[in-house]
Amino acid sequence: MTKKEKHQLINREFFTRYENEFEMFDEGDGRIYLDIINKSELVKYQSDNYIEYHLSMHTVDCFNWADDIIKDKVKEMEGFLDVLLTKHEL
Repeated sequence: MTKKEKHQLINREFFTRYENEFEMFDEGDGRIYLDIINKSELVKYQSDNYIEYHLSMHTVDCFNWADDIIKDKVKEMEGFLDVLLTKHEL
């Protein structure tokens, strides 16, 4: 399997895992923006409560002032991405 195929597989597995929790937007800049679907879970919904996923680096990030639910999701996603990177030897 080529390195490109591994990256594509990781992205596919990541999106499959979170497709029911987040709306995903591609701005064409190498990043996907994830906006939580069930906004009622947030203490206070703000436009800054989204997660940014970098397609080639396989990293996730959010604003420091994002809701704790978003920050917890980022930590969960980081753990899942670590598993995927190890599994696919990247």
